[in-house]
Amino acid sequence: MPSLGVFPFSYYLKNRTLSCGKRVDSLLDTNRKMTIEYNFDGALAAVEFAKEKSAAAFSKNSILYAKCLHSEGRTFYQMGRYPDAESSFLGAMSIKEKISGRENEDFATYLNGLGAVYHEMGGTLRRESLYIEAIKARAKVLGKENSYYANTVNNLAICTCIRRNMLRPDRFL
Repeated sequence: MPSLGVFPFSYYLKNRTLSCGKRVDSLLDTNRKMTIEYNFDGALAAVEFAKEKSAAAFSKNSILYAKCLHSEGRTFYQMGRYPDAESSFLGAMSIKEKISGRENEDFATYLNGLGAVYHEMGGTLRRESLYIEAIKARAKVLGKENSYYANTVNNLAICTCIRRNMLRPDRFL
C-alpha cells in the first residue's frame, strides 16, 4: 500500500498550487485579449473569476492576487472607469509592496499604470511623482536601455510638457 506520509501530500499541494496559478494566468490572458477586443463584460468576468481562484488557493495578499488587481485596473482604465482603475492599482501596489518592496518591475508597472490613470483624471503632481519613482525602479532593475524604462521616461516628459503648457495647440499656430 502506498505511503500517505508527508511527501505525497506536499507533492499534491505543490502541484495543486501550480495548477491553480496556471489557471489564473490563463484567465488573465483571457482578460487581456478581451480588453483589447473591447469585450469589457467578458474581460471583467474573467478577471473576477481569476481573483476568486487566486484568493481561494493563495490569499488576497498574494502576488497572484496583485496581478489580478493589476489586470482589473488595466481593464477599468480602458473602459474610462478611472476611480475603479485607481482602486485596483492601489490594491495591487499595496500587496506587492508588502511582499517584495518598491524596487521591482511589477511595482514599477503598477506605478506607471496609476500614473496613466492620474493623467486622465488630471492629477499632474501625483502622476509626475509616480513616473519618477517608476523610472528609478526600472533603471535599477531593468537598466536604462530597456523599452519599459524609455516608455516611462516618455510618459514623464509628456506629463511635464502638459504641466508647463508646452503642448497647447495655439502654441503651434
